[in-house]
Amino acid sequence: MGAALAIACTCASAQEDKGRYFGFSVGETEYGALCQGTRGPCDNGDTGARGFFGYQFHRHFAVELGAATLGKAPPDPSIQRTATDVSARATAFDLVGLGILPVSERVRLYGKLGVYAGQVKTTGIAVIPLLGIPVPVDDTENVSGATFGAGVELRLSPNFAVRGDWQRYRKLVGSDLDVMSVGLLLRF
Repeated sequence: MGAALAIACTCASAQEDKGRYFGFSVGETEYGALCQGTRGPCDNGDTGARGFFGYQFHRHFAVELGAATLGKAPPDPSIQRTATDVSARATAFDLVGLGILPVSERVRLYGKLGVYAGQVKTTGIAVIPLLGIPVPVDDTENVSGATFGAGVELRLSPNFAVRGDWQRYRKLVGSDLDVMSVGLLLRF
């Protein structure tokens, strides 16, 4: 009788782990080594946000599609050395697989691995070296690459959870971009 009850509870828990979900996260972005070798002040961080939609098809596996605005970053150091007012904004769409490790009934650890397609828009005024002539900069670059990360999820109810997350976008703006975020997740 006890074994049958344990099996029934395990099956019910596994059923709760499957299904669709969506969420939103906000956090701090850091554009790796972009400030190395620049003259003057350089801020390599900003605020980023990501919305995502996912499907968990097994207790240990899910797939997620996300769209992120990754804040304002300093441009390529070769541009910044001569720039008077140049900045870059990055956005990305990503598709990641999640490997999930349930630690308890409410806590889950996860790792992510996938790909992204991003866009970096650089705008401002740069100065031509030696001539001192200002020229407008308006450039859009499409980039793609690998993304990966890890996090922890705390379920507050069967349909609602909070997440703490780290995600890296490889070579997004000539450098890796890291995002540390906190988010909400709703299962439906």
